[in-house]
Amino acid sequence: MNGELVVAATLAAVGGRWLRDGGTMPDLRGHSSFRQVGRFTADLPAHGPLGRSGATSTPEEWLRALQELGTSDLSLVTQVPAGVELPAHLAAAFVNSRGWALLANGRGASSIWTFRWKVGPREAPDAGIWSVAAVSAPAEELSPPRVGVAEARARLRAALAAIHAFAVRTDLRGWASQFAIAAARLDDPPPAPAYRRDLLPADAAPARRQLVAAILRGWVFGGMGSWNDVGLADPVAGAEYERLSAELYAALLVALPAATNGA
Repeated sequence: MNGELVVAATLAAVGGRWLRDGGTMPDLRGHSSFRQVGRFTADLPAHGPLGRSGATSTPEEWLRALQELGTSDLSLVTQVPAGVELPAHLAAAFVNSRGWALLANGRGASSIWTFRWKVGPREAPDAGIWSVAAVSAPAEELSPPRVGVAEARARLRAALAAIHAFAVRTDLRGWASQFAIAAARLDDPPPAPAYRRDLLPADAAPARRQLVAAILRGWVFGGMGSWNDVGLADPVAGAEYERLSAELYAALLVALPAATNGA
């Protein structure tokens, strides 16, 4: 999955849980989603009677600051205009496409947080070459996604079935196998994705874990060598390929907030 989206989803799932329930601060710097993030900063909005602002230098500091500002939950929002003029499933292959954000809610005014990624020193330890800057803006009338886990599972299952059938018809059998495996994850009793096993809190409901496992397996939208790189000579098949790709991508972006928000 797009690494930027994984970080946002982790902050919604793990960070949102901490903001709601309290307890021990999660070790996000040790989280698999942050493995390639060498630097994380956030500029805090002006607050207090003097309108003071500030900055934090770790995701844990940022969560603590949000809590002090009155935030009690974080929600992943995936209906944000992308930063590049491409279909959304193609834009996802580029850094800073920004098709997603985090919505911070609580006793104060809601805010929306976006993330700007920049390559840092390539010799950074543990491959942590990315610098991430979190930036806030007023959320205005934005609200958390309302699609629940059951509906998201149904949408994703239908999208995977349709694109699997297309891949079989067009002899894209390697891709057909991947779509079939992704669909099977929705019913896997012990859902265990091959990677990002810590994206959700350890005690998240099985249905959420199944959904995340299916999303991770069904995410085929990247650069060279990905599903986005498939070329079809038949214009009719090509048009269907584009339509089904957009539908699968949309289903994935509905499913991820359903799995992570409130986990």
